[in-house]
Amino acid sequence: MHLPILSRHSHYGIVLLRLAVLAVLAACQDPATPPTDECEPCPPLAYPDENFYYTFGGEKIPLTISSEKISMKFMSDATPEQIQALFIAEPALGDTTPLPGASARGFYAVQITEVTDVEALVKRLDDRPEIAIVNPVFFSHDSLERIPYDRFVVKFKPSVSRAEIDTVNKCNHVEIVGVSGVENNRYTFKIAAESDLSVLKMSNLYYECLPAEWSLPDYFTQISTHSVPEYWLDD
Repeated sequence: MHLPILSRHSHYGIVLLRLAVLAVLAACQDPATPPTDECEPCPPLAYPDENFYYTFGGEKIPLTISSEKISMKFMSDATPEQIQALFIAEPALGDTTPLPGASARGFYAVQITEVTDVEALVKRLDDRPEIAIVNPVFFSHDSLERIPYDRFVVKFKPSVSRAEIDTVNKCNHVEIVGVSGVENNRYTFKIAAESDLSVLKMSNLYYECLPAEWSLPDYFTQISTHSVPEYWLDD
C-alpha cells in the first residue's frame, strides 16, 4: 500500500483544521473551574435571634447586654465635626474611654444613658458612615463586664486546614492576626468595617461553619482598683 505524500501546504492546512476543532471543543466544554481564591460562604447562623452567647466546649454560654455602655471605633477619615454632630444627634452617648493596647487602638468604651433599646442604638450607629465598628458591651455569668472590639479567637479541631480557614475568611472580610504557638489550630481573627456581622456573631458563625472546640470574642474586662477603672485583655 502506498501512503499519500503530503505537501508542505496540505500539512499546514491539516494543522489549522485540528486547531479549529480544538477551539470548538473548548468552547463547548463547561466553564473553567473558579479560581481557588474565591470564597466559600458559610450557612446562616443556626440561632440568628439568640444574639448574646458564645460557644465553649459545645455549650452556649449566655451573655447579658449592658444598658450602660457600648464599644465603638470611628472611621479613620471621620472629622471632629462629624464626630461632634454624631454626639449631638445621639444624646444618649456620653463619656468615652479609649481601650488600651495596640490591638484595640481607636476603640472607645462609651457610656450611654436613658437607653431602653441598646440593640436599636447599636444598629443606628452601625449604619452611620463615620463609624467603623460598634458593639454592645456584655456581662458574663460571673458578672464581669466584657467589652468586645474587632477580634475573636477560635480553637479549631485538628481536621480543619489553613486553606479552609482562608477560604471562609475571604467571604466574611476577616483576616488572621495571630496564631497560637502553644495550642494547635488556635487563631485570632480581626473583622473589617465591611463585615456584615458583629464580632460576637462572627465568632459564632465560625464555630458553626468549621469544626471547632470553642470560639469567642476577645474582650476587655473592667475592674476597679481604688476607684480608678483599669482594663486588661481577657485572652
